Amino acid sequence: MGEGYRVREDGFAFWALVGALVVLGVAGVAVAGVVSGGRWDAVRGKGEAGVFRFEERVCSGVGQNRSCRWTGTFSAERGGSRGGVELVGGDVEGAQGKTVPAVDTGSGKEVFDPGISWTVMIGPAAWGIGGAALLVAAPVVVVRRRRKAG
Repeated sequence: MGEGYRVREDGFAFWALVGALVVLGVAGVAVAGVVSGGRWDAVRGKGEAGVFRFEERVCSGVGQNRSCRWTGTFSAERGGSRGGVELVGGDVEGAQGKTVPAVDTGSGKEVFDPGISWTVMIGPAAWGIGGAALLVAAPVVVVRRRRKAG
């Protein structure tokens, strides 16, 4: 096993690494943008008020890694309802059929607790920062390669 494997800087593996950094970076920034829109509006108190009715508790993982979320129906105060939405930042110990106040920001399949905290922005922020870091890393890798060669 002597020296170990080294990526040839002029080969396919080097450019595949640079390409992967760019693709993952763009994906991270895109995920942050898509996920954060409705959450940011909810934190600022924007959206349509209504109630969320708990219908199904969906859990995944085991032991300490187990997490659960509620899906149900959002009914707007002005009329109209949407089924199959998830309550974010709300009462995770809800009971089937129970209703709680909620806000719909138009963000697809999520509605939000009206008192939602800014902490729901941590995940999207991490995706955005990580994506941006990868986008910065790609040209840095290329520049360092060219400096070594020159």
